[in-house]
Amino acid sequence: MKTNKKVKLSVKNLSKVYDNESMNAIDDVSFDVYDGEFLSILGPSGCGKSTIIKILIGLVPPTSGQIFKDDQDITNLKISKRGMGMVFQNYALFENMTVRQNIEFALKTNKNTKQTAKEVTSTLLEKMHLQELEDKKPNLLSGGQQQRVAIARTLALNPDVILFDEPMSALDASTRLELCAEIKHVQKEFKTTIIYITHDQEEAFSLSDRIMVMSPAKIAQIGTPSQILSRPANKYVKSFVCDNISKKIDSLNKIMEKKK
Repeated sequence: MKTNKKVKLSVKNLSKVYDNESMNAIDDVSFDVYDGEFLSILGPSGCGKSTIIKILIGLVPPTSGQIFKDDQDITNLKISKRGMGMVFQNYALFENMTVRQNIEFALKTNKNTKQTAKEVTSTLLEKMHLQELEDKKPNLLSGGQQQRVAIARTLALNPDVILFDEPMSALDASTRLELCAEIKHVQKEFKTTIIYITHDQEEAFSLSDRIMVMSPAKIAQIGTPSQILSRPANKYVKSFVCDNISKKIDSLNKIMEKKK
């Protein structure tokens, strides 16, 4: 992908072997992510995509390799020093706190943002369409509403990179469509770089500037959606991505034909 954008994240020869496993979870993985880009990491369960995102945020250390952010080596930095936020699959909200309190929490515990916590939270409640829910606790919210709170909480500390770990896997189809639009809005509104983990081809192709297709432990192909569809790198990419999308389109066409 030729671009004039600067490289935001650069991953160099990243490998991970967990203590209880003999094979690499990821094996010599290298890729760049551009400033303001929406990059999806697409692959089946067990291919290593979640390991990549956990290493990027600092939850697990790599066995080897380096991570650079804005040309600074962050491989061994603490999570709080990386300037990244993460939205988890299970939302990870505090059940005993209201929506407002969940968003304010990280701001109030940081001496640099404590004074502006209320103002920043009010702005995020408005931008994420959560004003009417601010006094409710998570158990009273739908899955989509909880995910919006989780996104707002991540945005509160103004990260320049946001990592999404399969955020829609527990949501129904209509809510997923709604949240897709919300995430694209977040990217445009906050001008943030997004790395998005998914096993769903439709999500990846509808959201992404580029897609990184994973085979077990390796990168199979990186490219724009149109590049991957028109020029799959190998039989694996053709089968996992192109053929699956074609089957879904054929299935949808058959349903539409029946309705005529």
